[in-house]
Amino acid sequence: MLSFVDRLPLLLLAFGVAVACDASLTARDGFGLSARGEPSEADRKSVAQFRVMNGVLAMLWLLAIGTRRRPDLAFGATLIWALLGPAMVMAGAAIRARRHRDPAIPGPRYVDPHVPPTVGTLISWPLQLLHASALAVVCLFFRWTLPHLPSVAPIHWSSDGHAYASPTRLWWSLALIGFNLALVLFSAWATAGPAPNDDDGEAERDAARAIDVQRRTISVRLVETLLIGLNLVAMAMWVAAILALLPGASSGLAPTSAIVASALAATVLLTTLTLHLPPILHLRKRGQDPPSDPP
Repeated sequence: MLSFVDRLPLLLLAFGVAVACDASLTARDGFGLSARGEPSEADRKSVAQFRVMNGVLAMLWLLAIGTRRRPDLAFGATLIWALLGPAMVMAGAAIRARRHRDPAIPGPRYVDPHVPPTVGTLISWPLQLLHASALAVVCLFFRWTLPHLPSVAPIHWSSDGHAYASPTRLWWSLALIGFNLALVLFSAWATAGPAPNDDDGEAERDAARAIDVQRRTISVRLVETLLIGLNLVAMAMWVAAILALLPGASSGLAPTSAIVASALAATVLLTTLTLHLPPILHLRKRGQDPPSDPP
């Protein structure tokens, strides 16, 4: 059973997710996205609706975490909120990005394609929040379970007994997650900056820059979504390794976890490619069109 002191970090994390989601909803012109001109009445109404929804759901989850003393319910409720809150912001941002899309430029309008992108505009802050909050829940869960684990145990995540060491070695799972996150930030840094210049007319040059910015932006989103999705799979494998070491754990947990992790990885890969690859291919084709073609 979890005491209030054990649940306090979970409550603080859930509150922090709610505050961060609210900040994301009100950032820039709404949902962290910029629009041409002043935000419309529909934009303001959408932001207000999502803020109310975020507040109501946050209160419900804080109540659930604060009253549930069973570890599985308390940690489970925190993890669901850590995923649901940012996912709600991403859903609203996706709706707004498509509402303000430029008919001449394929793909949703994550950034203004006529303005040089920065690292801050290229990455998805709600997706980064989802990643960070889920990782925090897993770390808190591992920290809480450490006293209940044997001092020496099979460390291979499938628990087939190839390597024995202290369960604290599982903290090294953070290395892969950190490396993937570093790749996301590097791809955003490498992609940020002004679009290439050319010697065409002003209209053709502006259209070419806009298409190039859009292509680079969605390319970063593809890398970001794929690597963070794989990080979530790594977290699931980490949790499976923890559960397999607990006293009384089922011997079939490890093989089942391997199958589930493989299915999740395949789902992340296919979903990411389905969402981002088609607009990238369209943009690549548009960028290769002769300058005389209409934008």
